[in-house]
Amino acid sequence: MATEQQIKSFIAEIAPYAQEAYHTLGKVLPSVCIGMACVESAYGTSKIMREHNAYFGQKVGSGKTATKYWQGAFFTSKTKEEYTVGTNTVITSAFRAYPDMRMSVFNYYELLNTSHYKRVLAGSLDRKSVV
Repeated sequence: MATEQQIKSFIAEIAPYAQEAYHTLGKVLPSVCIGMACVESAYGTSKIMREHNAYFGQKVGSGKTATKYWQGAFFTSKTKEEYTVGTNTVITSAFRAYPDMRMSVFNYYELLNTSHYKRVLAGSLDRKSVV
């Protein structure tokens, strides 16, 4: 579990990149980006995530097509997936790796701009769908 100091340090480190990416690529507020990185990387304390600058736990996906902010580097790791409610299944999966934190953040925003997330973002931007 991350200490209070680790939490503050991680947020201070990632926040400028989240703000820059938001102003460059838009879509979700920097606070959402920061929160996602906090959850996925245990506030940057996950050794494997920090080694690969993979703060969002983004999987490679169906192909290894490089993008502007991801050059195709990846690593494999065991992870738990919940295919059946309440049951975790351990699998080995390929995750995106980055040269630095900034590229990880920018690729997160870049992925949000793909058609894969279009319906999710449309719902999050529709004030009527907010409960």
